[in-house]
Amino acid sequence: MTDTTKPAPATPSAARKPRTQRTEPAPGTFAARVRETVARLNLDEPRAAAYFGVPVFTLRKWTTGEREPGAAVVRLLDVLGTLEALAPALHDSFLPPVAQASPRTRGRVKKLTSETRHVEKSGLPGSTDSTHEPVMSENPV
Repeated sequence: MTDTTKPAPATPSAARKPRTQRTEPAPGTFAARVRETVARLNLDEPRAAAYFGVPVFTLRKWTTGEREPGAAVVRLLDVLGTLEALAPALHDSFLPPVAQASPRTRGRVKKLTSETRHVEKSGLPGSTDSTHEPVMSENPV
């Protein structure tokens, strides 16, 4: 009996496609125009994606030249460039706001259980005075 299964690669990286080096896009291409616009407006990836109205993944494909957008997006870039030149204040209103860094908390967010809600109401841990809410309604039968 012969074994016809393929041997597993020695390392997981041997099975992956080699990464290609990212090069600058050729001048005059859409990728170059997008990169120039993003750099000129000083946008990071999330803000640039919001500016163009696309996911970050799509923006990355455009900037590397892996993907070309439709005619509407090319026209949008033309219109936004004209608007930027003729009415900078109006153009600035189209820029997405800078995200404020929220303070990060450590650990999980605590869920309120029925016991902690009860403690908050009465103020005493384990209290069983009249603020106790019944879990089930009375049986009408």
